[in-house]
Amino acid sequence: MRILILLLLLSTVYGVQGQCTRISQWGNHTVSSMGQTNMSTTVGTNNYSEITLGADKNGHTFIFGITRNSTGTHKYMTIRTVGGTLLQHGFSPQTWVNTGNYTAIRIHWSEDAACATATGNHTSTVDWQGPLPIELRNINVESKGTFNEIKWTTDTESNNEWQIIESSTNHGRDWNEVGRVKGTNTSEQQNYSVIDKYPKTVTYYRLYSIDFDGYGQYSNIVVARRKGDESQINIINLGGSTLKVYNKSHEKDTYEVQILSSAGGTIISKTVFDGEEINIETLHTGLYFVTAISKKSGDIKLVKIVK
Repeated sequence: MRILILLLLLSTVYGVQGQCTRISQWGNHTVSSMGQTNMSTTVGTNNYSEITLGADKNGHTFIFGITRNSTGTHKYMTIRTVGGTLLQHGFSPQTWVNTGNYTAIRIHWSEDAACATATGNHTSTVDWQGPLPIELRNINVESKGTFNEIKWTTDTESNNEWQIIESSTNHGRDWNEVGRVKGTNTSEQQNYSVIDKYPKTVTYYRLYSIDFDGYGQYSNIVVARRKGDESQINIINLGGSTLKVYNKSHEKDTYEVQILSSAGGTIISKTVFDGEEINIETLHTGLYFVTAISKKSGDIKLVKIVK
């Protein structure tokens, strides 16, 4: 049995087009203590906020978030330098590592990847998690009989208490612990593995490394599809403007379709009929993952598209 492994960068979607830039500033915020704090409770999604990180934050991890107060819906953000250089973008929350020794950045808020704006109040947050507890070299999955083995390698570890493998079977919405190992805390390369005894046809995995102070970091997400019975669902990209979903056996069906950014955020979620086309013209240049679930049989199809 084989596994098709697709790697998503948890928070990084690089590109030169399609990222949002706002010209109206809404407040400043200075990061002064570790943990999560609210930056603003009234920020609009047509503004930017300037975040002062301070000195000596190179290599530190920050998690930025923005949600609509009335619904809790996550919105889109573009992280830039004060001078305007693109660093990262994607749906909230965004995990960003300060590898450029920046003392301040600007976050440009928007409703979605199409840079739409929205009225109403939103809450923006920053979670300063400190320096990375580990330097991760790679993470991958192997199929062995009825279970999956998740393997990863670290180059260095510092102040690391636990390394925890988490899994999700609903497109990254909910995560559960699969297993954990104690950190070795060494500057030498270390290899680890954890067994998932009950994998699904499509399972998402990520590594959470936590230090002795209670702060941690997430790895990129690994999406593993077990190849047993081939899916009867087909998803085709029609010239980059539309997607078409249909059953290979020509049986009429209905599908729950989700298009995810490489950061794991849901950009499009809708129910379509067999043969129906989905407009993706508003998607910006980048990597996306499309899942389709048959409402009749529960069959799942996962494909990667580059626009």
